[in-house]
Amino acid sequence: MKRASIIPHAILAPVPVVLGSVIGWYSNAEDGGGAESGRRWYGSLRRPAYSPPPIVFSVVWPILYVLIGLSVFGAVAGCTAAGPVLWVYAALALNLLFNLSYPLLMFRARDLKLSMFATWLTLITGVLLLFAVTVSSASTGCTSGASTPAWLRGWKAATPWLLLPYVVWLMFASILATAVFTMNDGDDRSRPSPPPSSP
Repeated sequence: MKRASIIPHAILAPVPVVLGSVIGWYSNAEDGGGAESGRRWYGSLRRPAYSPPPIVFSVVWPILYVLIGLSVFGAVAGCTAAGPVLWVYAALALNLLFNLSYPLLMFRARDLKLSMFATWLTLITGVLLLFAVTVSSASTGCTSGASTPAWLRGWKAATPWLLLPYVVWLMFASILATAVFTMNDGDDRSRPSPPPSSP
């Protein structure tokens, strides 16, 4: 196998981690007017009893982004056919679009309804990504050939399982986002904070 067929995908593998970290940091940064951070605002909302503490999200999401990158890399690395590669990357781009819009809508815009919709769309496209990764990793254009090393063939067999925790977490997150929206709909705390007045 030509090394060039692996390197571009290896370079793209950290993209979910980098984008998730940057968007997450920006979404929770203090406003210029000294307004409360997004996570402190979220902590003031009514939430169901099964809502985990904030530290859980801070631990889980980086791990999931790493698994996404590893899964996508394993699915497309070494592919000689363009179809499976394009299919996986299209599904990944669509999923990240909704995934990364959630923290902006929730913690920056503080819109519970739109963030709830973003969560469900992330789940739907996450299932689509899982399907794309499964099909691509089993495609003859990505697994056939004596030049495909054994370690990569084994990685391809594991790629759907690497993505499964992400989809399961999205199911939980969608249910949680719906519950938070329902419990706070119409509450003043669920509305964006007004901009600070000029001196």
